[in-house]
Amino acid sequence: MSTKTQANISRMALVVAILVSGCSSVSQKEVHGASNPVAAAPLAGYAGEVRWKPFFDSDGTGGCPKIWNQYVAASSHAAYASTPDSHTAEAVICSAALGAGSKAAAETKALAQCEAGLDRWKVTVVRNCMIAASK
Repeated sequence: MSTKTQANISRMALVVAILVSGCSSVSQKEVHGASNPVAAAPLAGYAGEVRWKPFFDSDGTGGCPKIWNQYVAASSHAAYASTPDSHTAEAVICSAALGAGSKAAAETKALAQCEAGLDRWKVTVVRNCMIAASK
């Protein structure tokens, strides 16, 4: 087995994911307001403002791909936060805040949960959490 393959297997084994389901379900009308039909466009299936696209291994193992898919499927304001991924990272810590009252609230919650993961799982190479996408 090559060194690169061993490194990828080790990194995949250490992927840590946190899913945070926030507020109770809210209809699109309540979130956006009924008076603006453009703003009432459905958010489900939409990645929102993608600041950087998270990298997932081709086999999709670990919790982060699942959390990303749940983020994209969210029908209300949501955010996805993660530590930067690289070939030297020993772990990736990610979180998603779903069902928030606003985009800003979702970002705040996702960052707080990701940073709580950094405190919980002590790893040496992982850097700060960043918002990868929000809607």
